[in-house]
Amino acid sequence: LHLSGLRNPASLLGVGQLFESRTTDELSERCLKFLESEPGFSPAYESCVASLGSAGRIAEVKRVLALSSGREKELSYGARTTIADGQFRLGNLKEASAYYRTLTSVDPAKWNQIIYAEGLQGNLDLAGKAFAEYVRAVPREEPNAFDSIGEVYFFVGKYAEAERQFLAGVQKFPAFQDGIGKLKAAASRLA
Repeated sequence: LHLSGLRNPASLLGVGQLFESRTTDELSERCLKFLESEPGFSPAYESCVASLGSAGRIAEVKRVLALSSGREKELSYGARTTIADGQFRLGNLKEASAYYRTLTSVDPAKWNQIIYAEGLQGNLDLAGKAFAEYVRAVPREEPNAFDSIGEVYFFVGKYAEAERQFLAGVQKFPAFQDGIGKLKAAASRLA
């Protein structure tokens, strides 16, 4: 267990108590209490979000994620990934994008999630910049980038641009997803 981020060594006892929780109510209470006192302890975010999320405790997951606010650079890669994915699933796209941005230097494919997070907020310029970064940062050309930006344009009702992106992806990568880009392009034209 990586202990960086603990402000108080006595908090180690609280970590043990997290894993001894017998009910989801007890786990929820302990997660929130622990993270309120140790908001920089990365493993707790990973454990608490996963456990509470699988138990369907969405309100508690939201409270845990709120405790991570402003900690985008100090938490571990795993914690930031957990938080970014959790924020995205909850529809907190601005927060998700901020966390995903901190992950792109390690995993350039996270630009793909930023395409969606920004595009679904209506920030098409930022989605376009994320698309350009994704294509630039990945060592090989990335077919998924064209598909993702096409889907964003489709979701926001910019069907002609969606069709153009899907067709650009098909032209560069005809076998990607068994050529589904042609079907998506046709759907965009019909929409």
